[in-house]
Amino acid sequence: MYKSAIQIFTSIYILIFLLKESNIINLTMYHLVYFALGSVVFLFCMMNSEIIDYALMKFDAVIFNALISAIYFNILINKITFNDFLKNIIFVGLFLLVPTLVYKYIFGFFQRDIRFLLNGANVFGWLSGFYALLCLIFLRNKVYFLFFLVFLFCVFWSQSKGALISLFISSLLLVLYRNKFSLKAIGKVIMMIPIFFAFKFIASNYFSDSRINAIFRIIEGNTGDSDYGSVGIRFEMYNSALELFYSNMLTGIGLGDFSIYTNYDIMYPHNVPLELLAEMGFIGISFFIIFYLLFYTINKNFYLTIFVIYFFIVCLFSGDISYLRYSMVFVLLGLFIQPKYINE
Repeated sequence: MYKSAIQIFTSIYILIFLLKESNIINLTMYHLVYFALGSVVFLFCMMNSEIIDYALMKFDAVIFNALISAIYFNILINKITFNDFLKNIIFVGLFLLVPTLVYKYIFGFFQRDIRFLLNGANVFGWLSGFYALLCLIFLRNKVYFLFFLVFLFCVFWSQSKGALISLFISSLLLVLYRNKFSLKAIGKVIMMIPIFFAFKFIASNYFSDSRINAIFRIIEGNTGDSDYGSVGIRFEMYNSALELFYSNMLTGIGLGDFSIYTNYDIMYPHNVPLELLAEMGFIGISFFIIFYLLFYTINKNFYLTIFVIYFFIVCLFSGDISYLRYSMVFVLLGLFIQPKYINE
């Protein structure tokens, strides 16, 4: 509990520092409501929590970390441009990849249970997919196609099914948007379908033991004992999360307490919306729905919309409530006054 409390106090200090030192952040009423209402909702849903330390960690990640990151990103965008901001994210990803490759080479390059330096396999895959998505925005510069291939390899390397599926869907949306949802764009999307089958052929014939193959088996309805650990158990956890929600619809069972009420030795159900329903009930999930709807109404930058969609989709496959910070950062970013957010 003390560790989480220290993290929250540190987050409060950073938040106050950013608010005090910057005069260009252009906070809106929505950000103040997010902080105030979000704090009330999370603290209220923690009243019955038994694993307080875990609950505080989720609270800190979603409310404080997301808001701090959005403020900092907005400061950067106002100092440079939106495009340069995205390019800097790509270069940060490339910079971090170098020590990650060295670390994995030393301790186990293809062993998924060994961390990818700073992150676990899923988060590494999520971020790699995000970097790959950013590279697609700048494909007019051929070097970004090379970067895209590098990050696409990293997604496969991580064996993160959620990242691969989300990258595929988000890439299709990006292609449609860049071509103004025309018939030509639809044709390009159709032309991408053979790529899916090419991936299936390569994965099935050259990486038969990879977790990625579970995606194709699910689509074909051909799951068996080999998929039970990764797929079958998740469907059982989904059912458990729904049962917990039905028995505690308003406020949920308590933030962070999923493992207490189930027979699994797992802390969360690997589906964030279902986890919200189980642990925070209607009150918790309604809070996020409100801000997703506000973002959809107010945001004028379609790229931010794609980023939110990308990180929301990956949260359907893994991660706990704290991982909502990745999508909420861009939701909050889209709610800022946007002098430089128009697609350049």
